[in-house]
Amino acid sequence: MSRTIRVCLLPLWLTLAPWIAGCSEYESPTAPVEEEVVEVERVTEVFSGDLELGETDCHGFMTSLTGDIDIELADLGPLETLTLGMGIGTPDEAAADGCSFFASDSSVTRSTILQSPSLVAGDYCVCIFDVGNIFPDEVVTYTLDVTHP
Repeated sequence: MSRTIRVCLLPLWLTLAPWIAGCSEYESPTAPVEEEVVEVERVTEVFSGDLELGETDCHGFMTSLTGDIDIELADLGPLETLTLGMGIGTPDEAAADGCSFFASDSSVTRSTILQSPSLVAGDYCVCIFDVGNIFPDEVVTYTLDVTHP
Protein backbone atom coordinates (compact mmCIF):
# COMPACT_ATOMS: atom_id res chain seq x y z
CA MET A 1 0.00 0.00 0.00
CA SER A 2 1.38 3.35 -0.92
CA ARG A 3 1.98 6.20 1.46
CA THR A 4 -0.70 8.32 -0.21
CA ILE A 5 -3.38 5.65 0.27
CA ARG A 6 -2.37 5.17 3.89
CA VAL A 7 -2.57 8.92 4.55
CA CYS A 8 -6.00 9.07 2.89
CA LEU A 9 -7.32 6.15 4.93
CA LEU A 10 -6.11 7.65 8.24
CA PRO A 11 -9.21 9.89 8.74
CA LEU A 12 -11.48 6.92 7.95
CA TRP A 13 -9.58 4.75 10.47
CA LEU A 14 -9.80 7.45 13.17
CA THR A 15 -13.56 7.69 12.56
CA LEU A 16 -14.16 3.93 12.71
CA ALA A 17 -11.77 3.08 15.59
CA PRO A 18 -14.13 4.05 18.47
CA TRP A 19 -17.02 2.21 16.79
CA ILE A 20 -14.92 -0.94 16.34
CA ALA A 21 -13.69 -0.74 19.94
CA GLY A 22 -17.31 -0.52 21.16
CA CYS A 23 -18.14 -3.76 19.38
CA SER A 24 -15.57 -5.83 21.24
CA GLU A 25 -16.66 -8.41 23.81
CA TYR A 26 -14.58 -6.82 26.56
CA GLU A 27 -16.66 -5.69 29.52
CA SER A 28 -15.31 -3.29 32.05
CA PRO A 29 -15.14 -4.73 35.58
CA THR A 30 -17.97 -3.96 37.97
CA ALA A 31 -17.84 -3.53 41.70
CA PRO A 32 -18.55 -6.72 43.70
CA VAL A 33 -22.11 -7.11 44.85
CA GLU A 34 -22.40 -7.16 48.64
CA GLU A 35 -24.61 -9.88 50.04
CA GLU A 36 -27.36 -8.67 52.27
CA VAL A 37 -27.06 -10.00 55.81
CA VAL A 38 -30.43 -11.01 57.19
CA GLU A 39 -30.75 -11.04 60.95
CA VAL A 40 -32.66 -14.07 62.16
CA GLU A 41 -35.04 -13.32 64.99
CA ARG A 42 -34.30 -15.52 67.98
CA VAL A 43 -36.88 -16.60 70.54
CA THR A 44 -36.42 -17.80 74.09
CA GLU A 45 -38.50 -20.65 75.47
CA VAL A 46 -38.56 -21.09 79.24
CA PHE A 47 -38.83 -24.54 80.83
CA SER A 48 -38.96 -25.23 84.54
CA GLY A 49 -39.51 -28.15 86.83
CA ASP A 50 -38.40 -30.18 89.81
CA LEU A 51 -35.58 -32.68 89.99
CA GLU A 52 -34.82 -35.34 92.61
CA LEU A 53 -31.95 -37.71 93.27
CA GLY A 54 -30.99 -39.67 90.12
CA GLU A 55 -33.70 -38.09 87.92
CA THR A 56 -33.59 -36.66 84.43
CA ASP A 57 -36.16 -34.13 83.22
CA CYS A 58 -36.53 -33.41 79.49
CA HIS A 59 -38.39 -30.78 77.47
CA GLY A 60 -39.05 -30.70 73.73
CA PHE A 61 -38.86 -27.69 71.42
CA MET A 62 -38.85 -26.99 67.69
CA THR A 63 -36.81 -24.59 65.55
CA SER A 64 -38.13 -23.39 62.22
CA LEU A 65 -34.79 -22.10 60.90
CA THR A 66 -31.17 -23.21 60.95
CA GLY A 67 -29.07 -21.44 63.56
CA ASP A 68 -27.39 -21.46 66.94
CA ILE A 69 -29.12 -22.74 70.07
CA ASP A 70 -28.17 -21.52 73.55
CA ILE A 71 -29.40 -23.33 76.67
CA GLU A 72 -28.95 -21.57 80.00
CA LEU A 73 -29.55 -22.93 83.47
CA ALA A 74 -31.15 -19.64 84.46
CA ASP A 75 -32.34 -20.48 87.95
CA LEU A 76 -31.66 -23.20 90.48
CA GLY A 77 -32.81 -23.66 94.04
CA PRO A 78 -32.67 -24.11 96.92
CA LEU A 79 -28.88 -24.47 96.54
CA GLU A 80 -27.73 -22.21 93.68
CA THR A 81 -24.20 -23.66 93.61
CA LEU A 82 -25.34 -27.24 92.98
CA THR A 83 -23.74 -28.96 89.97
CA LEU A 84 -26.06 -30.77 87.56
CA GLY A 85 -25.90 -32.22 84.06
CA MET A 86 -27.51 -30.75 80.96
CA GLY A 87 -27.80 -32.07 77.42
CA ILE A 88 -29.34 -31.35 74.04
CA GLY A 89 -30.43 -33.94 71.53
CA THR A 90 -33.18 -35.22 69.31
CA PRO A 91 -36.37 -36.94 70.44
CA ASP A 92 -35.84 -40.72 70.48
CA GLU A 93 -38.37 -43.08 72.06
CA ALA A 94 -35.68 -45.77 72.29
CA ALA A 95 -33.49 -43.57 74.52
CA ALA A 96 -33.86 -43.92 78.29
CA ASP A 97 -35.48 -40.50 78.77
CA GLY A 98 -36.83 -40.05 75.26
CA CYS A 99 -33.91 -37.85 74.16
CA SER A 100 -30.76 -38.95 72.35
CA PHE A 101 -28.00 -36.46 73.26
CA PHE A 102 -25.52 -35.13 70.74
CA ALA A 103 -24.04 -32.66 73.25
CA SER A 104 -23.99 -32.69 77.05
CA ASP A 105 -22.11 -31.32 80.03
CA SER A 106 -22.13 -32.93 83.47
CA SER A 107 -20.67 -29.94 85.33
CA VAL A 108 -23.37 -27.30 84.88
CA THR A 109 -24.06 -24.69 87.54
CA ARG A 110 -26.47 -21.77 87.66
CA SER A 111 -25.95 -19.33 84.73
CA THR A 112 -23.99 -21.88 82.67
CA ILE A 113 -24.81 -21.70 78.96
CA LEU A 114 -24.58 -24.78 76.74
CA GLN A 115 -24.19 -23.71 73.10
CA SER A 116 -24.98 -25.80 70.06
CA PRO A 117 -24.02 -23.97 66.86
CA SER A 118 -25.62 -24.25 63.42
CA LEU A 119 -28.38 -26.76 63.98
CA VAL A 120 -30.83 -27.33 61.15
CA ALA A 121 -34.51 -26.62 61.61
CA GLY A 122 -36.27 -29.45 63.40
CA ASP A 123 -37.36 -31.04 66.66
CA TYR A 124 -34.98 -31.08 69.61
CA CYS A 125 -35.01 -31.87 73.31
CA VAL A 126 -33.14 -30.44 76.24
CA CYS A 127 -32.62 -32.37 79.46
CA ILE A 128 -31.34 -31.57 82.92
CA PHE A 129 -30.17 -34.41 85.15
CA ASP A 130 -28.71 -35.21 88.55
CA VAL A 131 -25.05 -36.24 88.50
CA GLY A 132 -25.18 -37.57 92.05
CA ASN A 133 -25.27 -34.25 93.91
CA ILE A 134 -28.92 -34.07 94.97
CA PHE A 135 -29.48 -35.35 98.51
CA PRO A 136 -32.13 -38.02 99.19
CA ASP A 137 -35.55 -36.49 99.92
CA GLU A 138 -34.34 -33.15 98.45
CA VAL A 139 -36.24 -31.47 95.61
CA VAL A 140 -34.35 -29.07 93.35
CA THR A 141 -36.24 -26.53 91.26
CA TYR A 142 -34.75 -25.24 88.02
CA THR A 143 -35.46 -22.95 85.06
CA LEU A 144 -33.92 -23.44 81.62
CA ASP A 145 -33.88 -20.70 78.98
CA VAL A 146 -33.60 -22.12 75.45
CA THR A 147 -32.84 -19.45 72.83
CA HIS A 148 -33.08 -20.45 69.16
CA PRO A 149 -34.08 -19.17 65.70
